Amino acid sequence: MDRFLRNRPPTFKGKFDPDGAQEWLDEIERIFRDMTSTDPQKVRLATHMLAGDVEHWWRNIRQRMEAAGTPITWMASRNEFL
Repeated sequence: MDRFLRNRPPTFKGKFDPDGAQEWLDEIERIFRDMTSTDPQKVRLATHMLAGDVEHWWRNIRQRMEAAGTPITWMASRNEFL
């Protein structure tokens, strides 16, 4: 987590903003390219940077995925986000 945070990842606050969401995701993935992270770490690190309404949205998505037995991978999380 410390190494990730040293890269100053942006926080996404959950307003409906498709361009802003894509920019946030691009920046998070840029940081991931510079780090060696496992898939579960990517999910944990990226979702740590969600705040406000989108943080609550993510909790609901995660619960739905867990209930359905869907693996919570970075790609699945990314696809839900977009």
